[in-house]
Amino acid sequence: MTARVIVLDAKPLSTEDVAEIARRNARLVLGEEAMRRIRASRALIEHLTQLGKPLYGVTTGLGACVDTPLAQADLIAFQHSVPLSHSMGAGPSLPTEAVRALMVARICGMAAGGTGTSEGVVLGLLAALNAGVHPVIPSWGSVGAADLAPLGHLARALRGDGESEYQGRIMPSAEALKLAGLEPLDLREKDGHAIIVANSLSTGTACLALEEVACLI
Repeated sequence: MTARVIVLDAKPLSTEDVAEIARRNARLVLGEEAMRRIRASRALIEHLTQLGKPLYGVTTGLGACVDTPLAQADLIAFQHSVPLSHSMGAGPSLPTEAVRALMVARICGMAAGGTGTSEGVVLGLLAALNAGVHPVIPSWGSVGAADLAPLGHLARALRGDGESEYQGRIMPSAEALKLAGLEPLDLREKDGHAIIVANSLSTGTACLALEEVACLI
């Protein structure tokens, strides 16, 4: 049976759409308006970065280091360090449907045009979702204010670090990406920060819970 195709464009996905992708492996496609918003927000980040403006998590540190400027030569390396410093989850791994729901929710957030994420990173995350590369993400470590730890594990795995599930087997993420014919994410300015600062696990799993509730009503 051919998988259903769901298009994310000018209108947001419904909770039913998220569940269809997460649980029944529907394919997600980005429409023209979604791509336009992704490119526009990225162009703004690149413009402000070139101007040397203080940008939180882009040209400055995070948290208590907000007033610490980053050297131009360190901007890319900093984005690679952000997922490493935040992927501190523990406990049993999330079920595959929760990981897929998280991935869908993060793509939706990026496609809204407010994150400034590189187009290649958004498309890489989308490709991993549609190919069935599912990062192994510990289930403990988030209170929902921002799902920093789970999304840190997501970013690390799609860079080729940590472990992922692919075709029913847990393996090194680098191997899973290779078997799926995908390249590790190439993080640029803001990308590491943009991936982790969101409520994607909370949002995605809420969509799954709503589908279950609807079945009971």
